[in-house]
Amino acid sequence: MAIKILGISGSLRKQSFNLSALKAARQLVPADATLDIYDIAGLPLFNQDEEQNPTPKVKDFKASIRAADAILFAVPEYNYSIAGVLKNAIDVASRPYGDSAWAGKPAAVMGASVGVLGTSRAQYHLRQCFVFLNMQPVQQPEVLIRECATEEAARAETSRPVRVHAGPADAELVLQRAREKFPEARPQIISDNGPQFVAKDFKEFLRQWQTTHVLTSPHYPQSNGKLERYHRTLKEQAIRPKTPLTLEDARRVVGEFVEHYNTVRLHSALGYVTPKDRLEGRHTEIYATRDRKLEAAREARRQRRANPEFSL
Repeated sequence: MAIKILGISGSLRKQSFNLSALKAARQLVPADATLDIYDIAGLPLFNQDEEQNPTPKVKDFKASIRAADAILFAVPEYNYSIAGVLKNAIDVASRPYGDSAWAGKPAAVMGASVGVLGTSRAQYHLRQCFVFLNMQPVQQPEVLIRECATEEAARAETSRPVRVHAGPADAELVLQRAREKFPEARPQIISDNGPQFVAKDFKEFLRQWQTTHVLTSPHYPQSNGKLERYHRTLKEQAIRPKTPLTLEDARRVVGEFVEHYNTVRLHSALGYVTPKDRLEGRHTEIYATRDRKLEAAREARRQRRANPEFSL
């Protein structure tokens, strides 16, 4: 007889990362097991005054739990804990006292989030609930899926399919397209020392196209190139604080950040001007204006020192 696993996502969002994790898990269950995903949307808010008169949705939910051999929770994290809808579902199925559908059920937990901890705190809070519910949790492994929105943002900015490995042909194709679009430019490649960038054919391609190649070391931050620094800045100042939840939202967040980065933000490496001002040649005028203001301020200080009663 096949083992019946009931999957429960603690998020009601249609494009939920945790629902996606359950769907992925459903593809990985062994042949002698099945994983059915239960939608907890529609469960009423728990009210002890009504626990003796459960709704059809509550009856169906408790029956599904009792029919399962094990439970797999996919847990989002909000405010350092489990989502309210999941806690409500747990409470509804555990009442009235003495009629809990959870008792004795083996349980496993996983979770996905946009943060770096992958719902670890929410999972630990859920495990505390298992004590009173008398469930039998799987202790290891812990499944913590982190930085989900960051991955979506990365995919949003990638015009070609994401690949685990890239060969010399992939890199050459990207370079050739860039040269065709900007024929007068002399490109510079900033990369790690991966095998695709040291192949003999690729080195010859760089020579023919008069391309500068700069190597970086991901494990030595002081040597990292501009691209690595930019990606870190993008994640820390745009993706993580604003937590895009959809592909379109990720594109919007990245687009707004790039616009601000290029047209508003002052860069110390450029003499505290924006990249747009530098590229369009306005930096010389900006520097001259600053110098005039500084000289005027110095003259005003000299006047005040020479004549304390003098004021502009």
